[in-house]
Amino acid sequence: MNTFLYEVVSIDGDYAHLKRIDIVSDELKLVARALLPPEIAEGIRLKYEWMQYEILEDEVKNSGFSLVELILTLAILLFLVCVMVPFAFRYMEKNRFTADAQMVDLVRKSVSVALADPRLADMENSGRPKPGSVLRMDRPEDFQGVFGEMVAHKLGYDSAEKMTAQDEGIISQLKMGDAALITIRINKDGSCGSAMVFSDKGDILLTVK
Repeated sequence: MNTFLYEVVSIDGDYAHLKRIDIVSDELKLVARALLPPEIAEGIRLKYEWMQYEILEDEVKNSGFSLVELILTLAILLFLVCVMVPFAFRYMEKNRFTADAQMVDLVRKSVSVALADPRLADMENSGRPKPGSVLRMDRPEDFQGVFGEMVAHKLGYDSAEKMTAQDEGIISQLKMGDAALITIRINKDGSCGSAMVFSDKGDILLTVK
């Protein structure tokens, strides 16, 4: 069975005009599109063999995106990236803020429970902080005695020293990139007040009451 090579010169509705390219000929052959592969387009080369038309293999390989289509696709992707990246960063920052707020709330509750423990009132050197003072979670001297041990244990630390350590302490668990300090204010009546997170520049990042 002979093999013939054609090029799709033009497409007119349900018909296509094919031109032989394996021989020198200007004669066009009118073929119903129903007999041709559905992917045909002008300029596509076909092989006719065994009474069937097939797209040449190199045409299949090269029938992907054109240069213009690639440029348009890349432009669309670049636009989507430019639009989505700020949203993604804001979403991540919101998640970090929420995680830090939950952790600081746990710290505040741990201090509040320790302050309310009646055993501290009858204990010498209990380490109970003075009313009106501000506790820093990076300062071990603010968590002395039984009070400090109680807070540390509630937060999952073996000791107040480990809880206030810079590298492995509670502050190291903060998710916000510029968060550097946690403070707990003790009210004038001796109860636990608000907890705050400060940046390394001294700005207040969040407050938990």
